[in-house]
Amino acid sequence: MRAAEPILLAAVLFARGLAGGDSGQQIYLKDGYAFVSALVNGQGPFRLLIDTGAASCILTPDAARKAGLAFDHRVVLVTLGGEKTIPSAWNNTVQVGDRAESGVEIVVTEAPQLRKLDRRADGVLGQSFLSRSAFLVDFAQEKFWLGGEAVQRAGRLPIKVTASRAEGRTVLPVVLDPGTKPWRLTLDSGASHLMVQCAARCPRATDIRLGARILTYVGEQPASQGKLRRVEIGGVAIWFTDVVFLETSPPDDQDEGVLPAQWFSAIFVDGDVVRLAPRASGSF
Repeated sequence: MRAAEPILLAAVLFARGLAGGDSGQQIYLKDGYAFVSALVNGQGPFRLLIDTGAASCILTPDAARKAGLAFDHRVVLVTLGGEKTIPSAWNNTVQVGDRAESGVEIVVTEAPQLRKLDRRADGVLGQSFLSRSAFLVDFAQEKFWLGGEAVQRAGRLPIKVTASRAEGRTVLPVVLDPGTKPWRLTLDSGASHLMVQCAARCPRATDIRLGARILTYVGEQPASQGKLRRVEIGGVAIWFTDVVFLETSPPDDQDEGVLPAQWFSAIFVDGDVVRLAPRASGSF
């Protein structure tokens, strides 16, 4: 066994895009990470990481002051790396392009791992905004669509999966071990690797490596890495993929890990309907 490299829980890889016009909101790629400009309470623009694995939007303390957040409760921010209690506010309006949503929950934390991605980052665009409408992220064209435009374009994505929800996140059934029941994995545009929580049972893997570290918004956690021969999503097989194992058990009825959006060139989510486009090249 050999030591593994640190793993950053916030990576987006782009590849082949969708054909179509040049409408949609521009996203900005920083070393492969996808950011979008947004207004918060009419202030900004703020540079936010599109993170489908985050239940709430997040702002750094400095950005929260500029946006005039009025804290009215506290929440526990939970990631695969741990949890911590932080201040939060409900009475916010977030606008991306022409679409504005009111009553959006925003939590506030320093998020040092986010600043390591991009020192200009102001926070995260999470599910407290994203879940309000259908959305489509095309990493290849560097575009982001919301609402009707997203629905109109989504039919071009060939993989269709029925999703469920857990703590506001989109959860997909993913077969990690042929002949066994699917794992419930969060579709996460803020994750660099496939990760599973498997204290009791783990899918069969080869090339096991120890000493990995999961870096998240709230800290880090030790892990191990391996390689899966075959993963299946929506009837489509992905071959010889890396996997990260966390020796923890997920809560009942919650997701059991994360599925990285970097495996796809585009992702579409509309409630329990998810469509995906494979990369132009790779293990599909």
